Amino acid sequence: MVDPTNPQHLISSSNDYGACCDEYSTTFNAGATWSIGNMSVEASSRTGSDPVTAFDVKHHVALHSSLNYTFNDAGETCDGDVVVSPSHDGGLSWQKPVVVYSGQGCDSDPTQIFNDKEWPQRRP
Repeated sequence: MVDPTNPQHLISSSNDYGACCDEYSTTFNAGATWSIGNMSVEASSRTGSDPVTAFDVKHHVALHSSLNYTFNDAGETCDGDVVVSPSHDGGLSWQKPVVVYSGQGCDSDPTQIFNDKEWPQRRP
C-alpha cells in the first residue's frame, strides 16, 4: 500500500507460514531500505494469515487487518477471527490486534463462521 500523502512511504504485508504471524515490510524511501517483522497475533496458540494494510489519512494511522485462527487435532482451521492492528509510526511498530469480528467452529462444523477475505471494499 502506498501512503497517499507520501509516495516514498510504502507498507506491504504477507503471509509468513514459517513463523507465527503475518509479516510487514515498511519503507520510507521508496524501497531502498525496509523494516520488516512479524505481527498481528492475538495469542501464541493462534496463526495470523491473509493480511491487508491500509492508510487512514484522516487519523494519521496505518491499519493492518488479518485473520487469526487455531488448528484442532484433526488439522482443521478453527475460530477465524478478523483482527486489526494500528500503527501510529508509519508501520515501524504495531499495537496488539483487536478482534473486530469473532469466528467460531472448525472446518467440519456446518455452522462454522470463518471470516475469510477481510479486505475492505471500495465504494464508488
